[in-house]
Amino acid sequence: MESCCVHVESVRTSSTTTQKREKLGNDFTILSSYLRAHRKKDGAYPNNYTQEKCAAVESDFHKKNLQHSKEATDLPPILDEVFGHNHGGFERGMGEGWSRRSHQYTPSSEAKVDALSEQLVASSAKIDALSTQARMQEQLQTQLQEHMQRFIAMMKTPLVAFDSSFSQATEWMFSKDVYQITPSEHALRLDLVGKVHGSESAETYFNDLEEKDKNEKTHGALLNCYARDKLTDKILFHMKMMKKSGFASTTVPYDNLMYLYSNIGQYEKVPEVLAEMKINQIVPCNFSYRICINFYSERSDIEGME
Repeated sequence: MESCCVHVESVRTSSTTTQKREKLGNDFTILSSYLRAHRKKDGAYPNNYTQEKCAAVESDFHKKNLQHSKEATDLPPILDEVFGHNHGGFERGMGEGWSRRSHQYTPSSEAKVDALSEQLVASSAKIDALSTQARMQEQLQTQLQEHMQRFIAMMKTPLVAFDSSFSQATEWMFSKDVYQITPSEHALRLDLVGKVHGSESAETYFNDLEEKDKNEKTHGALLNCYARDKLTDKILFHMKMMKKSGFASTTVPYDNLMYLYSNIGQYEKVPEVLAEMKINQIVPCNFSYRICINFYSERSDIEGME
């Protein structure tokens, strides 16, 4: 009876061992299915590394004719050979870089560390660049404030002193070829010269300009000087020159002419200038209409103002 029980137990143990081996054999047979569990829904592998390892395992199984092996010891050597002693992740479905020996330092994790190091270096470089840019902006802001303070102090000085300083600065720049002044800046300086030294000095300044700098703006600045000093003959002559040269295409020269007529009391000529502007298809500006309104108000002409 005792021997019978031992026999039954032995058969039961043998049967259990056989079932375990058969299960392991089935696991070996469908190893590629375990590995393909790493595929995405569209059937693609998550990366080239996983795809290459899957192919290597299947190839070794076929070479060694282990598709139907029932020995549990056959699987680990192949996995160790293919995955470099780090195959636990694929056995357990944990993915690339995982090991049953806990989280070890693997080639894949090394690559991640290198990538993070590169990102850190790049971030440090960006931080340094931003710091440099911030320092430059602070320096520029300081310089701008200094220039503004100098400009405010200069504007508080008398106009003659301002023009004298401006003239000296521009003459120095011309002599040293530091800065090439533009026609617009010539026009600004010409107007300042006219205010401080009179129209004759402005006229001399204009005549000394190169031909390329005698454009609509410098002509207009000289015309403004004539109008300010109420020089009727000169402004009319200069106006003809501007028309001949094609520099009377804006409201500025006509506004100066109407301004002159208003100042010398020849109000009746203001509407004539306005009519000439319309004939030449020059649209009057707000300043033009303001001169005309002042003209009609001086004559108490309500209808004309309307």
